[in-house]
Amino acid sequence: MCVMSTAKRFPSPTADIDDEAEGRSLMPQGLTMFLTRSELIDLARFVSELGKPGPYAVQQAKRIQRWRVLRSPADEVVNEVPHVENLRQFVFGAPAEQWLPAYGKVNGTLPLSEIAAAADWAAPGEQPRVLILQGEISVSEEGPVRFLIDASTPFQAWVGADSIESKRDATVTLPAGRHPVTFRLELSGKEKPELKVECATPDGASTNFEVIGGA
Repeated sequence: MCVMSTAKRFPSPTADIDDEAEGRSLMPQGLTMFLTRSELIDLARFVSELGKPGPYAVQQAKRIQRWRVLRSPADEVVNEVPHVENLRQFVFGAPAEQWLPAYGKVNGTLPLSEIAAAADWAAPGEQPRVLILQGEISVSEEGPVRFLIDASTPFQAWVGADSIESKRDATVTLPAGRHPVTFRLELSGKEKPELKVECATPDGASTNFEVIGGA
């Protein structure tokens, strides 16, 4: 018999074992007592699918999951696509207290409709027409980074101050350091708009980077 510790194997003679006990589940004791039959079936299905290919698989892709939302964005970035000076002044220059946190789902999808519904800066009974969102990546070894964008609503995007326009597959060469990834998303007429951004190192590149607060 052996004892497992920090991924190393340490032989332990059977004669040295004084007592044995059955392993305990990580699930809180008594949890199932409060579940309906349908909820119990859903829980069992979820546990059985963890780590397998599908929505509950261990994520390998680098996706932006931690975002921040610009509260009460200026008309200069709402009414039209901002040029770089307006972007610097009204987005990059916005004070920290003007940003609100937002988090994507396990698969990286950010439900924009929920953010819009919670927007306390819109007029009563209305939702904002435009959302300004920002994620961040940290590059430790410079090189190209590929951005794969899945958005169900019109958008414009910038990596740092460099526009990637409305491209859904864009590659930007970045120096070492932290870089904001900014989106301007138009919500008009979209029932359930969503956004998902995956970052990758292009084939053959040696870029080393991490998504701040990402999968």
